Amino acid sequence: MKDPSQRHWPCLSQLLVRSQPPLKIFTLLGTHMTVDNIVDCLRNMPELAVMSGDRLLFSTTILEALTPSINPMKVPHCPMLAMIGLKGEPASFKFPALTAMIYSRWKLSKQQRNGERLGFDVKIPAVEVVELPEDLEFRSRFLQSQELAECIKDGLELWYA
Repeated sequence: MKDPSQRHWPCLSQLLVRSQPPLKIFTLLGTHMTVDNIVDCLRNMPELAVMSGDRLLFSTTILEALTPSINPMKVPHCPMLAMIGLKGEPASFKFPALTAMIYSRWKLSKQQRNGERLGFDVKIPAVEVVELPEDLEFRSRFLQSQELAECIKDGLELWYA
């Protein structure tokens, strides 16, 4: 957009509410949106399966909105999310929040597959693929998490672009 003013972005959220069929793939790069506006948009993407973007899309507040929880019971925004693409510089990502979100979805999905009743009406799939830049520093920082190592051992795929 030529005019990056904040007042135009709430219209995007309203558009997503009316979108038919619901949005399944979403990429957000270099936006001027606020974190709250992005969370509002994600709230209106119940069938989103693929999400990619740069630093702002993966801020702590947004990642918390995408993270499921059993205690207290919280269904995440975008419950169908199965693929994440990370774009941008490694220093701009909140890796602990990102790996916690991926691990929470992975663990919850595994419990649901094993037949555990968790109180969620919707079945939440695991994030199955994470697309990472080829940057070695980025990869090494991303792979430092013990939880993420467990997900990879259990079948999480990493793609390098």
